[in-house]
Amino acid sequence: DYVLNGPAVRNEQSRLATLNERTDTLLATASEGVAVSRNLIAQSEALVNEANQRIADTRAAIAAFQVNPARNNYAAARDAFLEALALREDPALRENSDELIRAVGAELQELENVIVVRRVRELITAAEELYGQDEYVAARDTLLTAQETWEQTNVEPNTEVDRLLRLVTAALSLEEGRVLTATDPLYPVLGNYLSIAREDFNQGVRLYEAGSTDRAN
Repeated sequence: DYVLNGPAVRNEQSRLATLNERTDTLLATASEGVAVSRNLIAQSEALVNEANQRIADTRAAIAAFQVNPARNNYAAARDAFLEALALREDPALRENSDELIRAVGAELQELENVIVVRRVRELITAAEELYGQDEYVAARDTLLTAQETWEQTNVEPNTEVDRLLRLVTAALSLEEGRVLTATDPLYPVLGNYLSIAREDFNQGVRLYEAGSTDRAN
């Protein structure tokens, strides 16, 4: 009885009990950690699925020339990929998602540029019609809008818009009776147009004198 219940035995029993408690705690902590990891992985996979669906929606919107839905879905896809990687770092997922985001971003940019080009063409046509009707102020404002629209997706200036702006500005200068000096930036442009106008006027006079009224007009 002394041996079985002696201090040495009781100390060993206490030590074993403490070890058992620690083991149980570690097992519980490990189980909790596994559960948390599984939950994070599940959330990450759900976000990846959402991102891939948003990419598909983006490309569908691009195919339908719907810029705003394409932009919104693209932004949502990018955010979902980033959130998924924040929850679970995966080198393969990071590489694939980065490449996908770059590719779809380029497709979206191309769509935006196509739409900008179309809009600028419409504005140029409208400005030309206004210019032909001597509506120079409206033509200038329309061309300025075209210039701003063009710059949304292009770095290089639109030469056609710039040319028409010079023409309209010269017409406004004439209409306002402005006096230009040789150092004025418009001087060579306006001088060229005045030379052409003078030649046309003189040719018209000659045709009138020759009896070719329709051609003279």
